[in-house]
Amino acid sequence: MARKHEYFTDLYTDALIGFAAFTHLPASVVRTAAGYAIRADAGFGRFLLATNGDQGLAEARTDLDTWTVEIHESTPIGADLLATETDRDLVAAYGHAVERLEFEGSWSPVEVALDRPVTIVEGAA
Repeated sequence: MARKHEYFTDLYTDALIGFAAFTHLPASVVRTAAGYAIRADAGFGRFLLATNGDQGLAEARTDLDTWTVEIHESTPIGADLLATETDRDLVAAYGHAVERLEFEGSWSPVEVALDRPVTIVEGAA
């Protein structure tokens, strides 16, 4: 039986929440050519895809899941793969992928001062 978007969203709710909390990016389950994946948009045309199976998200969770995080950059003709890392922990795989890009000079972490209020710009969307 083919699984649906809602099935994967329910099955991976904890991974979605944890990934979004750690990355500070909204995360969702999306359909890809290979199956389903967790996606987070990082801005500036970059997005992250996280999977734990050969064909996207696995249809069943196990304690032996291995996560792969890919960081892509959108281009006019598709998307370029910038980095890919695999780890038993989703957040660790993400961290390794970002570290790789930081080392190459291709990723600048956004620093947010949480002790100051955010300035509202009139007319900004």
